[in-house]
Amino acid sequence: MLKIKLLNKSDQQWLEGRKDVEAQLEIYSSILNANDRVRAMKQPRAQPSESLVHYAKEQSLGMWLEESPFLAEMKKARTGNASW
Repeated sequence: MLKIKLLNKSDQQWLEGRKDVEAQLEIYSSILNANDRVRAMKQPRAQPSESLVHYAKEQSLGMWLEESPFLAEMKKARTGNASW
């Protein structure tokens, strides 16, 4: 069976004294899950590359320019298809 050392000796003794195997497994799994969450929080998060950020900004700006109603009216006015 998996052995986990707890920081508190009384908790360790209480856990080892449990006769209910399912309860022990549930406690072990909750401790392991908590340890995994802590480990995940300590890992540095990956940052997107500078070129990827630049590309995303360009795409976002391009989409905004294409979908802008004001710019659409300006284009129409420039080509002579104004609706005013």
